[in-house]
Amino acid sequence: SIHYKNRINEETGEITPIIGIPPEFELKEDGFYHRGESHRVNDKIKLNFPGNTYVLIDSGVFSAGAWLASFVKENKIATLIGRETTGHCGSTTAGIGTMVKLKHTLLETNVCFITSEYPIQNQTFGRGVLPHIYIDYTEEEVIEKKDIMLERALLLTKSN
Repeated sequence: SIHYKNRINEETGEITPIIGIPPEFELKEDGFYHRGESHRVNDKIKLNFPGNTYVLIDSGVFSAGAWLASFVKENKIATLIGRETTGHCGSTTAGIGTMVKLKHTLLETNVCFITSEYPIQNQTFGRGVLPHIYIDYTEEEVIEKKDIMLERALLLTKSN
């Protein structure tokens, strides 16, 4: 775990995180702290399920969900069907944070201080995870509440 404290300026509401990095984390040449060795899935690993796997994604997928979609795509574990995720394809911010009350609206929100990054070979900065098979909805399909992504995945499972 990472030890942290926050200082909040009562007048301005500004937050100054004070983070202590535990000794098991080491600063590497890439400028990031790492703990232990990085491990990647490789082609020699046999997956338990022998058939094709499909993962449905769209703009409702973010944070760790987008991270999972990135991992699945990068390691060729499944075919992604749908639309681009909202979350970034190579990172997520979560975990360590603090609740902040906004000065003018008095709304409360959580502000996270730690970004976890997943090293993706061909990521596009500022984009989410792009599906292998892009599905676009028509106006009629939305009104009729048709799940075109699921229908496409089911069609693919029947053809394989």
